[in-house]
Amino acid sequence: MVASSLMGGGGAQAQDTQDDDLGSQPLTPPSGADLGNAEPEAGAESGAESGAEGTAEPADGARSPPSPSSSQPARPAGEKAGVLMAALTAALHDLDDADGKALLGRLEAAANLWIPDGAVTSEPAIKPLLRLVRGRVALVQGRLDDADAQLREASAVLDTTSIEVKDARRLREAIRFFRASVAEARARPTLFGHGCGRPLGIRRLARDEDAVRQALLEEVGSRFADVARGPDRFWARRAAFASARLSEDIARLAMGAPNYRTVLMPPPFSIEHVDGAGLVEPTLGAWLSGLRRAYSEILAAIDARDPDEALNERVRVQAAGLGKLEFTATETVSNPWRKDFHPGLVRMARRAERADATGRFVPIETAVAITAMNEALATGIDTVDGAYALAGLSTASPDQLGVEPIIMALSSSTQRVVVAGMIAAERVVKGKNGAEKAASLRGPLLAATASALKAMPGETRPFETLQASLYGPAERGLVALLSVGRADRAAIEVIVGAADLPVVERAWLAAEFADSRLAPQYDAWGHDKDERVAAMAVWGGVTARGRKFAGYLLRPGDPGLVGCVSRRFD
Repeated sequence: MVASSLMGGGGAQAQDTQDDDLGSQPLTPPSGADLGNAEPEAGAESGAESGAEGTAEPADGARSPPSPSSSQPARPAGEKAGVLMAALTAALHDLDDADGKALLGRLEAAANLWIPDGAVTSEPAIKPLLRLVRGRVALVQGRLDDADAQLREASAVLDTTSIEVKDARRLREAIRFFRASVAEARARPTLFGHGCGRPLGIRRLARDEDAVRQALLEEVGSRFADVARGPDRFWARRAAFASARLSEDIARLAMGAPNYRTVLMPPPFSIEHVDGAGLVEPTLGAWLSGLRRAYSEILAAIDARDPDEALNERVRVQAAGLGKLEFTATETVSNPWRKDFHPGLVRMARRAERADATGRFVPIETAVAITAMNEALATGIDTVDGAYALAGLSTASPDQLGVEPIIMALSSSTQRVVVAGMIAAERVVKGKNGAEKAASLRGPLLAATASALKAMPGETRPFETLQASLYGPAERGLVALLSVGRADRAAIEVIVGAADLPVVERAWLAAEFADSRLAPQYDAWGHDKDERVAAMAVWGGVTARGRKFAGYLLRPGDPGLVGCVSRRFD
């Protein structure tokens, strides 16, 4: 997402970062002897600094430092301060790993280090650095408000502390990096939550959830991008890596099995063979290529002059893992009527096409195609030419296509012709006189859809596969009913009240319609024993009438889909 700009600091900063006092590699935390366990010198400065920056004090506020070792002479304050800086920096640079408990232990050990007398005077950067480490402890523990407060305090302390420019620069970028990490931690439950739009198949709800995810992703990504373009190469690389890793997690989420009710389908008669993953996620391949490029750029930015071995290893592991990604949606779809293709067959895909002598479809003028399809339709709809003509005319010339051939197709005994009639019914009502056509088509379409649903085998549900979603009469009929109801809003009560349709499908149609005329149905289904039915009724009822009039349907404290939908209105 932002790796292309991670070198924003430029080569001018490279030499500066080599000799930063804060270092660029994790260091080993010091032992007690390294810190020089000496008695504090008397004076107000000792009490103020050690009390403010040290480990939590006992109730009476008094704390005695460890006794000096007889075999280890006390170290000067400057040397002790340098060792403390190394310990705190090592903790701050420590990468997240699978063992969160061990990471937290290392961070807490650094955050609770005893600050000897004079250390802050010798190394004033200890004050903001210690708060940074404490902020990261809170972040790892999930105390995000506390983490943000510590990071803001670290920034305020840094603004009032006189330290070298290069040290201040690195600390400031570290603060920005961890504040971006806090924003990411806040966003992750929403970014990677299951949501309820796709499980329920409600298109508008799925789009709303996707929009929220996209906005959060852009917000978090922009925070990391600011650091990646910043002047400090060390934190720029880590910000670029954090952004790329977040994008990879999103890509993995997108590779999950979709609900085909929410997928915008291509014209089914224009397909010969198609891979399901490529159809559902056409941009995912480009996204993965971008991630591989991002990881390569991060690795290229790590060199011997400015090393970061921990990040180097982590990036290599992530990059290797990209090669193991596999699509969940691996279904390959084939047009079931392809065997009936022949030279001269005309179809409407993204353009008008005719099959040549080799069976390959080549473009033709739309006017020529309309004439050919009208001629094919005049000879009957039970041929492959007639079915393709019916579906094609509903796209190329919906205003001129009447309902009579569509009604004939819906009552055909040939599944290909029925599906063609359903596709035509879906499209023809979107043209001129759509409401009148919808009123005529409503009854035959309801009957054909109910018959197709009853004929589904066993426990099979509509839209379970991409093949069925494109070519199944039950699926095409339900989609056509949505279109008919939207064209003739007076018909939706008849459609949703059709007893021949399963309740769950009627509830789905009602949720998609979201019409106040269906208020009695929403109220009746709002507490249905089927969680899907209840959740769809809550969505449709509140969307149709608004929270003010239908807020009683909301139950945000409920588990599962009902609670998920209810919380969308909070």
